Amino acid sequence: MEGRKEIELKNFAKAEKKLETLPSYVTSWYYKLRGSYIAASTCRDYVFKISKFLSFINEDPMQVTLEQINEENVTRYMISKETKDVSGKKSSTSDSLKLTVWYALKSFLSYLAEHGMIKENYILNIIKKKNHDLDRINRHRVLLTVDDFNNILNNIDDDTSRYPERDYAIVRLYMITGMRKTALSSINIEDIDFNKKIISVIDKGDIPQEYPINDALIRSLKLWINKRKDFYKSDETNALFISKRGNRISGSMLEQLVKKYTGKALPVSVSPHKLRSGLASIMYEKTGDIEKVRRIIGHKNISTTQRYIVTEGKERKEASKMMDSLLV
Repeated sequence: MEGRKEIELKNFAKAEKKLETLPSYVTSWYYKLRGSYIAASTCRDYVFKISKFLSFINEDPMQVTLEQINEENVTRYMISKETKDVSGKKSSTSDSLKLTVWYALKSFLSYLAEHGMIKENYILNIIKKKNHDLDRINRHRVLLTVDDFNNILNNIDDDTSRYPERDYAIVRLYMITGMRKTALSSINIEDIDFNKKIISVIDKGDIPQEYPINDALIRSLKLWINKRKDFYKSDETNALFISKRGNRISGSMLEQLVKKYTGKALPVSVSPHKLRSGLASIMYEKTGDIEKVRRIIGHKNISTTQRYIVTEGKERKEASKMMDSLLV
């Protein structure tokens, strides 16, 4: 399970490269984050967001003084994040983006205030934006069926892919396990126990997870591993899924790959996250047991699982039929 460590180190490296262009007080805050066991991807994202904040104050963020990190500049920056330029026109930004900026500033300014570098954490004077994005997303969720899953798999062949064995194994693995793309990207060959029929990964929150794999998936994985030997520099990495350059496939590459094949098979392309949601919906339809689905998907709370499940109004249709039989 060293694959996850490899990804973490790349994220830390990106953050530390960006720190070379930022004042020393940002570096001090960053190492506080790392020492607090904040996820590597979060550390990277926060550093890049603080870089944009400082660049808002001065085109050369290295020149931003602590005196310039004041309530007025923080407020002006948050106002600036309300909109974005799209083809020369102003467009509203997502609630999710505004929230992540708010949290990044909260962390950064809290550190500065605690160490007496600024008077207070000014972001706390700005009301945190409520995230309505989930409501919007839930209204437009796609119901994926078993037939949809099969159509997607059937669209992965020599005509649609340069590496059909690899791509087929990736998509089938998503469908069978519902694991997150960061976990799938981090899998190493030695993480697969073909005898026990288990894949071991470190998932969100550094939680070890074991995913059972069935015979069909095992055949797909073995086909890919055999083909993998022909890839450039394949003997220099133990990553299960690699690119044509011999590098571990990143989460963004996995996203592109899934969208490519779902776009060919379905009216719309969907992300790996939607395949995870699709598995949850299929399992709920088959079992009717949301607690079981929660454990399959690996959520901490049922409320999260409920947002994943798309039923196309099945319960209301059943209620309508039931009441129709009861009423005179």
